[in-house]
This record gives sequence, structure tokens and C-alpha cells, in this order.
Amino acid sequence: MKNLRLGAFLIIAFSLVFNCSTTAKRVGDYQAPNYQVIKLSDKITLKYLPEAETEIKGGDVFKEEVFLNLFKSKLKDKGVFSEKAKETIEIQINDARFRSAGVAIWVGTFAGADSIDIDLTIKDAKGNIIDQHKIKVSYALGGFGGGPNSVRSEYFYNKIINLTLQQLGYPTD
Repeated sequence: MKNLRLGAFLIIAFSLVFNCSTTAKRVGDYQAPNYQVIKLSDKITLKYLPEAETEIKGGDVFKEEVFLNLFKSKLKDKGVFSEKAKETIEIQINDARFRSAGVAIWVGTFAGADSIDIDLTIKDAKGNIIDQHKIKVSYALGGFGGGPNSVRSEYFYNKIINLTLQQLGYPTD
């Protein structure tokens, strides 16, 4: 019986460790601008690939308006934006998967991870790409503590914002 409990614990621990992850990396041959000197416009474009748009707009986890308001607020607090800036941020959501609240609560990590795959692109005043980053976030926790939509959406919003700040060279919370 003791071995059975240990085995179950290890399976759950393994699932949790390997199903919640974040990655962010610069893509392309772009030189990293000094974002402490080069500020960005707070006019952010959010686009979707068709499958991602269907998943996000048809679900209850990732809310575009809430995300953009929080994104702008946190980046503004860190000094990323300037009213005179011509450089812009474009966020493209390439892929997304979100479990329903019931599945996330009752089945949890065994239902697979929620995930989102984003391209974060910085463009100059002429629309030329000057920097680009790939951000991926996944979250597999479940149960009453980790499964509700509000918990999962907060996790995604904060991870995307913190990874963005890291990629731009700003400190994170």
C-alpha cells in the first residue's frame, strides 16, 4: 500500500512539473534594441490565427480586453511606453488550448495542459520588424485551487507579461 501511494504521488508530481512551463526566446537575427532608451507606443495590436481565435473567443479563460488592460498597465508601470514613441507592439496568438472549468477542476492535470503560443513583434515607425520573440505558456494544475477560470487566466496574463518584460530587459515582479 505504501508503494502504491508513493507511485501515485510520483505520477502526480511528474505531471505537475512537466505540464506547467514557460519559454520565451528571441527569434530571427534581430539585434536587441536597448528598451531602456527606446520606448514603445502603448497602441498594441492583438491578432489571432484562425484556430486560436476560435478557441479564445469561444472560451471563458482568456479575455482579450482584460489581458490588454493588464498588459498595458504593467508595462506602463515599468516605463516601457512613451507618448512620443513610434515603435509598436504586435501580439499574434498562434495557438491556444483551454480546458473547460469543469474539466480543469474535476480531471485536472490528467486532462492535459492549457496552453498559449504567442509571437511578440516590435515594429518601427515604418512597420519594419526590429525585434521578435516567441512566448509559450502552459498550465496543467487543476482541482478547486488551480482549476477555476479566474486562477488560470491570471496565471496566463501574468506569465505573458513577465516574459515580455524579461525579453525587453525590464525587471519583473
